[in-house]
Amino acid sequence: MTVVTGVNESAKSSWHAAVYAAVTGRRRGKGAPTREERRFAELHKPWDDDQWRVSAVLVLDDGRRIELAHDLNGKVDCRATDLALGTDVSAEIMFEGAPDASRYLGLDRKSFAAIAVVNQAELLGVLNAANGLQEHLQRAAATAGADATAAAALAALETFARDNVGLDRANSSKPLRAAKNALENARADLDAAFAEHARYLELTAVAETHRARADKAAQRTLAAQEKAAALELLVHALQVVAERQGDAARVDDVSKAAVTRRDALAQRVAKARSLSAASTDDAVPAGAPAAEAVARIVAAALARWSSVPDLRMPAGSTAADLAQQLDALPPPPDGDTQVAAAVRDAYQGWTRAVAVVTAHDGRRPPDPGTPSQDLEPAVEAGPSMLRQLAAQLGATGNGNSEQVQYLTDARDQARSEQAAAQASLADATARANAARAAFTTAMAAPPSTTTGRSRVPRYGLVATAAAAAVAAVTTAIALSNVTVALVLGALCIAAAVGAFVVARPEPRHPTSGAVNIPALSAAGHAAEEALASAQERLYAAVTEVASADAQLRAAAASSSAAAEVAARCAARSLPADPGALQQLAARAEQHLEAREAFFRWESESQREARTLAQAESGLLRALADRGVAVGATSTEDAFSAYERACAERAEQAARAARRPEVERALAAREAADRDAADVLAQRESALDALRAAVSVASVGVDPEADPEALRDALIQWQAHYDELLIATEARQRDLSQLDVVLDGSTLDELESSLMAAEEAVAEAAKASDAARRALQEAVVHGEELAADAGAPISAGVDAALSDLTRARQARAAAQEQEMELAAVAENAAGVAAERGRTLRSVAEAEECLVAAEAELARVSELSETLRLTSHFLTDAQEQVHRTIAPVLADTLSSWLPLVTGGRYTDATVNPATLEVKVCGPQRKWRNADRLSIGTAEQVYLLLRVALAQHLSTTGESCPLLLDDVTVQADAERTVGILDLLLALASDRQVILFAQGQEVAEWARVHLIDPRHSSVELTRVAVE
Repeated sequence: MTVVTGVNESAKSSWHAAVYAAVTGRRRGKGAPTREERRFAELHKPWDDDQWRVSAVLVLDDGRRIELAHDLNGKVDCRATDLALGTDVSAEIMFEGAPDASRYLGLDRKSFAAIAVVNQAELLGVLNAANGLQEHLQRAAATAGADATAAAALAALETFARDNVGLDRANSSKPLRAAKNALENARADLDAAFAEHARYLELTAVAETHRARADKAAQRTLAAQEKAAALELLVHALQVVAERQGDAARVDDVSKAAVTRRDALAQRVAKARSLSAASTDDAVPAGAPAAEAVARIVAAALARWSSVPDLRMPAGSTAADLAQQLDALPPPPDGDTQVAAAVRDAYQGWTRAVAVVTAHDGRRPPDPGTPSQDLEPAVEAGPSMLRQLAAQLGATGNGNSEQVQYLTDARDQARSEQAAAQASLADATARANAARAAFTTAMAAPPSTTTGRSRVPRYGLVATAAAAAVAAVTTAIALSNVTVALVLGALCIAAAVGAFVVARPEPRHPTSGAVNIPALSAAGHAAEEALASAQERLYAAVTEVASADAQLRAAAASSSAAAEVAARCAARSLPADPGALQQLAARAEQHLEAREAFFRWESESQREARTLAQAESGLLRALADRGVAVGATSTEDAFSAYERACAERAEQAARAARRPEVERALAAREAADRDAADVLAQRESALDALRAAVSVASVGVDPEADPEALRDALIQWQAHYDELLIATEARQRDLSQLDVVLDGSTLDELESSLMAAEEAVAEAAKASDAARRALQEAVVHGEELAADAGAPISAGVDAALSDLTRARQARAAAQEQEMELAAVAENAAGVAAERGRTLRSVAEAEECLVAAEAELARVSELSETLRLTSHFLTDAQEQVHRTIAPVLADTLSSWLPLVTGGRYTDATVNPATLEVKVCGPQRKWRNADRLSIGTAEQVYLLLRVALAQHLSTTGESCPLLLDDVTVQADAERTVGILDLLLALASDRQVILFAQGQEVAEWARVHLIDPRHSSVELTRVAVE
């Protein structure tokens, strides 16, 4: 056994793939690489080098040393060499164009990969895929071992059927589809021949029909032409009516416009007369222009007084007080004003480390010391190994001599009963032959009258079947193949019983007493029944012998296993008793747990001490970085001094921080003092303006009076002035309206324009009457033409144009249809004549149909024959699977308790799908792929190992190439798997690649035999 361990990226998987490629090589031949081959190259081909080669030396069980060398890139330099003879032996193991050493095992590179090579995380992947691992295992079972002949025959049948029958689908070109197509074509040809004859008789009638349709189309064309001409005249008349309507509308518009202009002029004249009578020459009040300048002075003075802001004197400290406070404030301090985050975190880390060290010292466990002399071998072996040995002893049983002797006696008794049954069968066969001979002799005499039909020749089937049963069973037992004996015996007994039923004669009724036919028939029936009974006894005896042999083999295997386990216990100085082993396992487990707890405490103590030292060093560095002297004082004192200094600097910084606030208050007070002075100056200026306005307006108030009295007097003067302006504006508006109404003319001129407008209205009324009369005449003419065209005139010219367009289209369509129908009639006559010259032969079509039916019957019979043959071979192949499955289940059941620590003790394998079920001591069965991922991987790993053990058919031991098969197992099951692989390595090579440290430690302890080795890989450097 070889265990290869290493960290991530130490090329374990690459080495695993290299070993597999060195043993089996790669497919070399025509065709593009498969998806698996492309994936293998992507994962393992060198990135920066075109050279991709592997080589290995294999030692066969017969001692031969075979060197394998493969050029995986060029696939040219691939060979297998016998190192002793120096000869090329590639031809012995050639598969798919390249040497494949798995051929020495009776396998190929595909089945070898399916059963003996486990890639990293492969089991977990196939459990999540449909039909996952079962497909690989069925492929392995179908490509190796006992059913290779059946598989090859099935493949040959499938190829023959594909070439000589094919699939029944539309795009197939094989004989079955071709025959069906030919039959369909022949039937279609025959139907077409009949249809052509019927079609020929229809064509002449069709020609006459088309001629009649052409004549009717000519009549429709003439009617359409007349309709189109009438509509053309109507459209012209309607266009004239539309023109007359337009003229009448325009004249009406002119008349309405004249009336509107006359009415507007009348309104202007009336309004001008009214405004002219109301207006006077003195339109502006006296004194208004002189008061306008005074009004502006008064308005400016009032506005200026209103804009003066309220006078607010500032309150609080004066500017001098604030300046004195500012001078008393200290400057900002130098250094930290609060404990720095780095120092705070370092201090908290140090205090936590001190608390952890103190608490850890209080949890010191006792030192277990060295185990006692009786416990030392158990501790060295480990609890898992002890429990596995106990489980093996419990599973193998005692296998005592009394049980073996009992089973031997039972087998001897069954063999005696078998011999007696064989003798009874031979005697019954002789009596049946004698009865047949007597019945044949009696039936040879010519009877006077009989009824029924003789079946005497069929009695030979009974004797023949019975003799075949005896010969088959005897031969099979002589070859020590009990299973074959049971199968052949059952088949021959069934044949004999069937022959007995077929050979029973119909009753005869003799007319004379010379021969008693019923008595002879009854004797024959009795002999046949005795023969059937003897055959059943023989079958039961054979079954008992087979059962006894199986139990003896099981007892011998159990005894051998128990002896092997006892020898392993003795080699390790352990008792060969399950109970004692379980007790030692518990004690060893307690000792190991105590020792592990003490070692773990010591390790944690060292780690916590280092953590404390690192925390203290970090705190001192953080204090030094903040300018704190950490010489002779303790760590706690240094931190406390730093914390007090931060508090003092924080107080000084708080006082110094008030400087901006005091500065802002001083600036605000100075600005408020300046604003108050500005408001006082604005108030004095506005008061001077009020006094000046009072003097100018002569409002009768003393200019030195109160400012509010001055303001009220000026407001009253403004109100009186506003009333004077309103009256002046009203007189000015009347004059402006009169100017607008006259529009640059005089009143007399406007009255003359009104008279001219009334004359224009009268002329427009005359023109309107003339336009209406012309319109009436056009309408009357249009109604006459509309009656001729058969269309209402009220629809309008657009509707008439639409009718005209449709009439013209109908005329064109009728003309085109007339021409088409005439051409069709002429063409139909020609087609009928041509069809009469090219009619198919109905007789020839019927002959083709008969030939196509015969060919289809032949291909269908061949297809059914091939189907039945494939069915029989498939049954034979399934029987091989059913033979393999129990053997695999027995192997799994013997290994399962060792790996699972007795949790699962038995297993079954489905013969159709190779799915695995397991159970524990309570016999509750569970599907293996529904257990935990780790357990499922372990079960299917055991199944692969069992396949590798049983599907190798050449006598060579099958190696196992495993990559990280313990990754999902806990510590106990990991040890169980490794111990099982070590046991399997006694008769085969096992190469295990693993990452876990516990696997490496196990290898250093257990792989002490020179035949075994342990390799530790280092991480590959990154270039």
